[in-house]
Amino acid sequence: MKIFLLLILCCAARPALSQFAFIADKDGQANIRTSATIADNIEDSLQNGHLVYCMENDGNWVNIDYIKNGASLTGYIYRNRLIMVEQYEKITQLSSQPHQLSFGKDSLSITIRSQPFYRPKNKLFFSTEYPGIVELINGKLPFGTDGNMPNTAYQSIEIQTGSRKTIVPAGEFADLFEPNFNKTSVNYDRRQDILYIHAMNSDGAGGYLVIWRIVKGEYRDRFVAYGF
Repeated sequence: MKIFLLLILCCAARPALSQFAFIADKDGQANIRTSATIADNIEDSLQNGHLVYCMENDGNWVNIDYIKNGASLTGYIYRNRLIMVEQYEKITQLSSQPHQLSFGKDSLSITIRSQPFYRPKNKLFFSTEYPGIVELINGKLPFGTDGNMPNTAYQSIEIQTGSRKTIVPAGEFADLFEPNFNKTSVNYDRRQDILYIHAMNSDGAGGYLVIWRIVKGEYRDRFVAYGF
């Protein structure tokens, strides 16, 4: 019994689980710091709405990963400057098939399709040092493969809201492989009409996380992170 209680206490003391969030500061932007303290350590700032990935808590501080001007960066931000995506309404998963996943509620429906990776339709670039390692696919760094040949790729992501249809551009998932429908979720900020589709994908080694954001029926952006 003592061991069981100790395990519960240890789990409760662990930082909150990693998750996507975005900047929401009353001043319109938030400072990013090199360490979890208020000192002369401001290294960057992010505008409201900027997507980030929260790695772990350090007291009232959160260690985040983010992308700015094409560079992958990390830093610390005060927790109350963030809004977690998962706090918004979770849209129910309706069905899951090997190559199709559906979510929906009321007039909102989301359909995500995948397909087997077909090598002849893709241009592969192999490592010169390690000939069997795939470095680029169609000129882009692939996510989810860890240098292996992909097995599965995204085919399409479609959102229907009443009579309004939104299709996520193919280029926004062309470099993402091995989609995991068991680790895919949808959250909806109904008041602002903002939809968040996020997934944790992997081939077993090349793990990554991705979130797509659709604002008022128009595709806005995506963010890819290596969170594990």
